[in-house]
Amino acid sequence: MKRSLRLKFWLCLWTCLLTACGSLSGHIAVSDVPHPVDSLTVYTSYPASIYAPIIKEFQYKTGIWVEPVEGEAIDLLERIKAEAPTPTADVMFGGGVDTLLAYKEFFAVYETPETLNFLLHSKPYEKIVTPFLINPLVFVYNPRLVGLTELFGWNDLLNPAFKGRIAMGDPMNCAIYYTVLQTFLAINSEKYEKNIAALLLNLKGKLYDSEAAVGEAVASDEKALGILSEAAAYELQARNKDIQIFYPPDGTTVVPDGSAIVKNSAHAAAAAKFIDYLSSLPVQRYLTENARRRTVRKALPDPAGRPSYRELKLRGYDIQQAASQQRLVAKLWRSIAGRVAEK
Repeated sequence: MKRSLRLKFWLCLWTCLLTACGSLSGHIAVSDVPHPVDSLTVYTSYPASIYAPIIKEFQYKTGIWVEPVEGEAIDLLERIKAEAPTPTADVMFGGGVDTLLAYKEFFAVYETPETLNFLLHSKPYEKIVTPFLINPLVFVYNPRLVGLTELFGWNDLLNPAFKGRIAMGDPMNCAIYYTVLQTFLAINSEKYEKNIAALLLNLKGKLYDSEAAVGEAVASDEKALGILSEAAAYELQARNKDIQIFYPPDGTTVVPDGSAIVKNSAHAAAAAKFIDYLSSLPVQRYLTENARRRTVRKALPDPAGRPSYRELKLRGYDIQQAASQQRLVAKLWRSIAGRVAEK
């Protein structure tokens, strides 16, 4: 398994070298990468298009070999939890900070010196989770199936007119959909059991296992609308020109994605260097200019073609509360989902 992951990673890097995404600076060849002086295992929920150029240049600059392990954030966090007595991972890279904080007992305290350069709303959380990028939630819709005038915002999730027509990911599997669920519950007076049941019934119990699957369901005419992170929505639109993006007028939730060092990591010093690098100006500039993600650093622009951060209407979101309720909400969700499935 480890050998196949290593082969997959180097094939991805070689592909990147043949394209503009080869590295952050664009001048590195495979032969320039030094022999490893240390190593890291990084669990990541990001696609290779995001992590591969960053990891490759980190290896070049530091001589630290990085082995990435891909997966959905919650699956990887559960793996970190199971491996806690003898950790395999050194760093968790990806997932909303609310979801990462729900597993904070499995992470070490570390605060990068780069914190001084962070935007006020993107400071590290409890000196454990370091924000990496900002990714607002948006709706996407298929104009062949629904018109803009039919959309109103978050309560469309309960609109009978959209029963069985909404694509949403499983919040017990995908971290971003845990944020979606918490946003929905906060809007609906936190009557958790009643509103979770109503949501699942309006979805007809159908949930998707990834953002990519949600986007594909909308683009393929399977569903009329769906919820995605802003970055995933624009990537979907780039592949499917008809798909439209809708910023909910009742406000979007912005929860930074983050990273954290696994407690009792065998390579803690190297892991700290990796966190520092993710937060550095070159990486954050790469995110906004090349990967078209929103940065957590001051003095960097929003990605081209996106509304400015100041233009976004933001909803209040209690990250600490969402983190502390994760296990309770998960238990309630699974119980209600089981009952809905039986009907």
